[in-house]
Amino acid sequence: MMESQAAQSMAANFKAYAEFYDNLSFGVMSFIPVGTRSILSLDTYLMSSMASTLKSMAMLVTAGSLNDAYALARKLYDAALVGTYIALYLSKNAEPGKPPLEHIDGWITGTKALPRTGVIAKYVDAAVELAPVRPCLGQLDYAGIRERCNDHTHHNFLTHLMLNDGRVRIKSREQWMAQLGSDTLDIIVLHLAYTFCLGGHNMMSSDYTDALDVGMTPEYGSEDWVAPYVQSFLTDRVEPRCPGLIAVLREETGMELEG
Repeated sequence: MMESQAAQSMAANFKAYAEFYDNLSFGVMSFIPVGTRSILSLDTYLMSSMASTLKSMAMLVTAGSLNDAYALARKLYDAALVGTYIALYLSKNAEPGKPPLEHIDGWITGTKALPRTGVIAKYVDAAVELAPVRPCLGQLDYAGIRERCNDHTHHNFLTHLMLNDGRVRIKSREQWMAQLGSDTLDIIVLHLAYTFCLGGHNMMSSDYTDALDVGMTPEYGSEDWVAPYVQSFLTDRVEPRCPGLIAVLREETGMELEG
């Protein structure tokens, strides 16, 4: 495959991932978190932001700026951890009818920053709630992804600078492009595994809420139906990369997942 063709293929993948996150952002909008003053799901904002990051990565790959694209992959990873951290913290500490949690509400209102990424990562890594999906995720090299993202973000090697100019021809460019593609998908796998493990409702079909909206009684069991676009993404993109994850999510969430 010619380098330009590889770039176009990678950009198409990133755009497909972005479309999935845009759909997911809309799908979770009504799940308002307890413990905050937010009027929409925080995941709505998180997922739309991640979609925008992926669209930017697609443009950078097309331009040949792989170093910049890797820096955005680091940003994507951070967003995945932040979203998981917030969901975990709220699930552990928020109670209906109680005042908003200052730790998260301050972040929402811009008066209080969240902890640094290292602290957030340790909190997520220690969460027993995520234990069911960890064996599957252990198949993937997340330590390597973090190292590669950091190396590119901080220009730790000359090659990284050279990779940011599509006019510079280096033998490893196509290999780095393929690595960026697999690392980006693995970050998405991590985020979806954590998100769905903590809240299976995030992958719900709209049938249940659509019935409520028009004053009808939802079909029995429809709260466990999975949105078709979520099932397709998990089947086509996630399961081949992380075999067994669908089965674990089905067992942990009770959602009617196929595969």
